[in-house]
Amino acid sequence: MSTVLGERLRQLRKENDLTRENLAQMLDVTPSIITFYENGARSPSLKVLLSLADYFEVSLDYLTGRSNNPKINQPEAITEAEKNLHQITTQLSEESLNELLQYANYLRIKQVLKP
Repeated sequence: MSTVLGERLRQLRKENDLTRENLAQMLDVTPSIITFYENGARSPSLKVLLSLADYFEVSLDYLTGRSNNPKINQPEAITEAEKNLHQITTQLSEESLNELLQYANYLRIKQVLKP
């Protein structure tokens, strides 16, 4: 019975050139436990899940199949306009940022009320 967690764990382990024995040693479990996790026969504890996410630098959501984005705290996709806006806002004063925020709220309301 394979699970998303098991498949992702196997994939991450192989991408990082780790054997089951290597990973088991890092987690302080036996290699057979890693096999159980990968085959979906057992579920890791929260402590083990956190250790796996930290080691592989992925989010828990990715590890458990709730997201396909392995990156931690990153949106799925950022548009070019969003990148440009971020670059501009890092160069603005606090006063200018507040003005920009007021204008953005005005545009949002205008868009919502648009017939």
